[in-house]
Amino acid sequence: MITEMTQNLKLKIIDETAKAYTSNTRSMEGYSCAYVCDHIPAKGCAIGRLLTVEEKEAILEKIYNRVAIHILIGANLLPERLMELGFPFLKALQRLHDDPECWNDTGLSTKGETRKEDIIFEVVKGVI
Repeated sequence: MITEMTQNLKLKIIDETAKAYTSNTRSMEGYSCAYVCDHIPAKGCAIGRLLTVEEKEAILEKIYNRVAIHILIGANLLPERLMELGFPFLKALQRLHDDPECWNDTGLSTKGETRKEDIIFEVVKGVI
């Protein structure tokens, strides 16, 4: 059962993620998403933005891979406060970030807005 506090946190994260990027500022290195990306104002992908500098440094000490966020989740390298949000939520948030069709030069595209609303719906319904 998702608590109201967790639900509100997820909704806030979705909103902040949507506002953090455009097609030109998504945290990408080549064709790959980067959770550590110093040359982009958002300072990381959708999940990477949620990590503190110290958390990013600790992860990089364990594995030097700036782009494979799924490895971080699978290897339990994310902090507990993020893991508590649940894999389905983190995966949905990251998919929004990763899909270039979800973004244009001003922010979310029509497809991105639809995907954002789908994620919000699933959070509100307690699915993710």
